[in-house]
Amino acid sequence: MMKNADYMIDMGPGGGDAGGTIVAAGTPEDIVASEQSITEKISENRKRIKIT
Repeated sequence: MMKNADYMIDMGPGGGDAGGTIVAAGTPEDIVASEQSITEKISENRKRIKIT
């Protein structure tokens, strides 16, 4: 679903209390290319985060 988006805003850097900052914005390709974004890694089950 994310790959079909026209524009995304990725909040982070973590989940819960560790989030709340825009870490990346743009097309899905922009999000994947962002070093600050972990969204693509999480969606592909290559990374997990602790939600507090």
